[in-house]
Amino acid sequence: MTEKADRRAICVLGAHRSGTSTVTRGLNLLGAYLGEEKDLMKPLPENPEGFWERLDVYYLQNRLLAMLKRDWDSTAPLPENWHKLDEIRPLKDELVELVKENFSGRPLWLWKDPRTCLLLPLWKDVLSELGIDLKVVFVVRNPLDVARSLEKRNGFTTDKGLGIWFNHTITALKGIEGLETIFLSYDRFMDDWEPELKRCAAGLGIEWPAEESGLRAKMTPFVRRDLRHSVSGLDELYAVKAPEPVIRLHGFLLDLQSETGESDAAGNMTEVIYQEFLGYARLFDFDMAALADCRSRLDEATTSPEALPIFAELKKELNTRTQWAWKLDEEVKTMREQVASLHNSMSWRITQPLRVVHGLLLKLRKDR
Repeated sequence: MTEKADRRAICVLGAHRSGTSTVTRGLNLLGAYLGEEKDLMKPLPENPEGFWERLDVYYLQNRLLAMLKRDWDSTAPLPENWHKLDEIRPLKDELVELVKENFSGRPLWLWKDPRTCLLLPLWKDVLSELGIDLKVVFVVRNPLDVARSLEKRNGFTTDKGLGIWFNHTITALKGIEGLETIFLSYDRFMDDWEPELKRCAAGLGIEWPAEESGLRAKMTPFVRRDLRHSVSGLDELYAVKAPEPVIRLHGFLLDLQSETGESDAAGNMTEVIYQEFLGYARLFDFDMAALADCRSRLDEATTSPEALPIFAELKKELNTRTQWAWKLDEEVKTMREQVASLHNSMSWRITQPLRVVHGLLLKLRKDR
């Protein structure tokens, strides 16, 4: 067995709000190392079960995007061959050190950050140089559900959300060329996670645990359907008059969900859609560059000495409110568990006739 085969990494890809956190946690429970608790982003009300993202990867990729005059919510493609630019080299060296320091000696590890959809070429270069074999799990969710989730969390319009989804998705599809990829439906995973996770494990070469009870005990309460507020199909995309490229790309992904590995036809279709995207994007290059400059000046203004105390106070208040919201969410979860336990208890079932009689008496008194 080669050295490269002994060192494996998994990248979970998918646009923001695509359900990648749930899938990442499942792979982590199967033995793929993600990091220590201190390395991971803390849960927030929008993701109460956790993001399962490394903070160091998050910060590094934000800096990469900023250097390229983009942000996490960009709808425009990055410059072609951006990862080969001289100015990227220092951040590439940082990524090399990040991988060495955190994953050295780990035979199987993974990472997830939606920004990787845009930045995968740099990871491919780095992991190839380090002799690490890379496989991808690509999480597919209806773009309308992604857009609605972004609207709820960030206040974006539907079109803005669809644009974010399209940019991340077509760029990620272009980036996975040459990589073994498993396409996974988020909706199917939420409906019945076990067969989908088994399919991923088989495709990734991960041994399924002989004793399944421990895995089920952790995954079953983690896969919370109450956190999925929108389940749409192609008809809903047509109903909101989504742009034709969005509908076409999503239909293409639906065809890929049952496939594992590389497909010439899939690669050809990806190239056609990607080149069309680049062609249209050229028409807006000037406006996008001007917008990026405005954002840069705004960032500079918000970090001025006059603004820092104000932002520090606002950040403090935001942290307080976030902790309060998280505590409230925990209390609601506890109450749900208590109610479920009460409903299932013997005393509750025994006293049900009394509650029915009590309800009838109240109704009779009300009707008098």
